[in-house]
Amino acid sequence: MGEHWTKASGVVIQNPQCIFFGCNVGIGKNTYFMPVVEHLGNKYSPKITIEDGTWIGIRNSFAVIYGITIGKNVLFAGYVHVTDHSHGYEDINMPISKQPLISKGPVIIEDECWLGFSCEILSGVHIGRHSIIAARAVVTKDVPPYSIVAGNPARIVKKYNFETITLDYDFDSEIVEKYEPKDIIPIFIFEENNKEVFRIVGEHKEKEMIELIEKSGVLNEKNN
Repeated sequence: MGEHWTKASGVVIQNPQCIFFGCNVGIGKNTYFMPVVEHLGNKYSPKITIEDGTWIGIRNSFAVIYGITIGKNVLFAGYVHVTDHSHGYEDINMPISKQPLISKGPVIIEDECWLGFSCEILSGVHIGRHSIIAARAVVTKDVPPYSIVAGNPARIVKKYNFETITLDYDFDSEIVEKYEPKDIIPIFIFEENNKEVFRIVGEHKEKEMIELIEKSGVLNEKNN
């Protein structure tokens, strides 16, 4: 364990030999670390690594059979769940609890990320540096560095543009083709003042978003 790491009350650490903390790591209350070293006769060598300066919020949970690696200065809100495995379920003649664990591989969360309230990070996911996971997002695929993802399953809603030095909204082709690039800013001025539009953007439902935007009157279509 590194120096000056702290944990609040109610923190549960199973198989502590599998846990490695850096310096100045903080663990919020009632957080669970659950490395699995054996399940149904199958043996594993799990490892959870949390590097310097990372803060884990309350009631987080980490379940691992292979590896979860968390970089430096990462922020976790409350109720975040990270796992590198799941229960097998394909044999319909056997209870799920009796089936082997399955995995797409270890989880990696790079430096300076921020994981929002109650999000879930599933097996095989690699989250790039300085990315943000929105509240309640379910991340099933890799996240590029300097991105924001939201929804279930999570999809990119913003990417950092190194040419303009700004975070730009990410659009699917339907929106890009329907509106002029200059009209992008009014879309998200409207978003900031309307929670329903924000929810739809987070879930990446472009048709619903376009309908709400058109009703709002804040955009003019290309053909007008």
